[in-house]
Amino acid sequence: MNLVTFGCSWMFGVGTNYTPGMTKIEYKKDKDSSDRKFGDQYAFRKHLCDMWNCTNTDFSEMGSSNEKQFRFAETYFGKLDPEEYENTIVLWAITVTTRTEVYYKETGKYVNVLFGNGWGTDTQMERAKFDTRWHLEHHYDHDEKVKQLMFKMRFWNRFFDAAGIQNYWLDTFNHHNYTKPVKNMLFNKRPGRDLLSLKCADLGFSPKADGYHVSQFSNTDSTRIQHLQEKGWVNPYSQHPTREYHKWIAEQIDAEICTKI
Repeated sequence: MNLVTFGCSWMFGVGTNYTPGMTKIEYKKDKDSSDRKFGDQYAFRKHLCDMWNCTNTDFSEMGSSNEKQFRFAETYFGKLDPEEYENTIVLWAITVTTRTEVYYKETGKYVNVLFGNGWGTDTQMERAKFDTRWHLEHHYDHDEKVKQLMFKMRFWNRFFDAAGIQNYWLDTFNHHNYTKPVKNMLFNKRPGRDLLSLKCADLGFSPKADGYHVSQFSNTDSTRIQHLQEKGWVNPYSQHPTREYHKWIAEQIDAEICTKI
């Protein structure tokens, strides 16, 4: 069985090089030199492969937008012949809406664009000639983004059904309010179905009102991520899940999927 995974840094396993007591210099050195090695060893997708006896074809990336993952999926499945779909299971983690990607003709490559606090509008302009302020003012609307996500997920469900592919969806670190049901959405009966809220609830932390976690440091960021950082479930340098958190996520997904089979 081949587990095909889509998502952002949480699926990839960014930050799993971190161990308690590690200095920021030590963390940064390991992270920059061998991110993929640690993710392939400690991310929850790896734990699931071990539990299910699967190989893993992973398309997740740090800072990836949903648009990028849809593009990767279209390219991957568009290239395969139908018989190559056999023995495939798809786990797709939806990330924040405050990201996109643009094609930059000068380099001939797609460039991630993040609307959050971490990269800055000047950096976006330098890397992709993309005016973040203008886009946010005139083109970005969270509710519209979520609505289009819902339509795309429902479309892909129909594709996977027709192809005979078992598939599941996750909200990564924000619970999105889809206005129509999305089949195969994990933890759908939970008031906060995303992986961040699930762990907070497990620890007994359920804020009545909470901000949107944009996955970049910000004074207005979600109290949920701050709580997990205080409790040691995400590392203090990038706010990504620890190795133990990844193991916990895999156990929750395995138990949830077993109830659906």
